[in-house]
Amino acid sequence: MFFNKKPGPDDDAYDALIAAFCLVSMADGELHAAELSRFIRLLAREYPDFAMDEEQLTRDVVALSRKLATDFDKGKDRALKTIARAGHDNATVDGILKLAQIAIISDNRIQNAEETIFNDIAATLGRA
Repeated sequence: MFFNKKPGPDDDAYDALIAAFCLVSMADGELHAAELSRFIRLLAREYPDFAMDEEQLTRDVVALSRKLATDFDKGKDRALKTIARAGHDNATVDGILKLAQIAIISDNRIQNAEETIFNDIAATLGRA
């Protein structure tokens, strides 16, 4: 299981999850409420043992999305560094990549920009 405890702020895996979702969702320049809502539902379905605080998750996603909206390139570099910090074991890497894939389909369409970001995340985690 990717998350065997409730992750929270200052948890590398949680931070990587937020970073991966935000990078993918902001690839088109905008975070849509429906995208976030669907992501949370998919996350709950895929990881039923992940006891998430949906309000905290939403606040964290919105905060990082705003930073990415202000300066995507700078935010992308920081987010990829955050993701790299969490990629120290295969289970975590697999989880981050699976969650990034969930983020790609959370708006019911796949865009080239999202696939490019996914490939950047995979490369950061040594899975290019």
